Amino acid sequence: MPIVKIYGMPDRIGQHILGSLTVTMQFAVANVEPLGIPPTDVTVFFPTDQRKAGLGGELVVQIEGLYKKPERTPEVLKQLHESVCECIKEFALIHLHECTYVEAMIMPMITPADCTYSTIGKRTP
Repeated sequence: MPIVKIYGMPDRIGQHILGSLTVTMQFAVANVEPLGIPPTDVTVFFPTDQRKAGLGGELVVQIEGLYKKPERTPEVLKQLHESVCECIKEFALIHLHECTYVEAMIMPMITPADCTYSTIGKRTP
């Protein structure tokens, strides 16, 4: 299940608009058909920024939680990148006139089978 985090969103953007962007972003990911991800499996977060200066001038989108799979080729990930960038760009043109830069970063995960696990034994006092 992919997680989309959109950084740089100013506080003045209301819940209704964020809700609309959430649905639009879910479909921007789901419309990349080779991913095989329905929109309801895409989670969208808007992390708050402690530093309020400059919010809205740049929007950065991180896409996490996509396991590496053979069908997720560089071409497919490029298609995802373009779809997400276009989505956030269209949003900024309408709602954030001060926005001069949008970027998306895809952070694929390794599969659980490729992970190394370690258990921590119970510590004695």
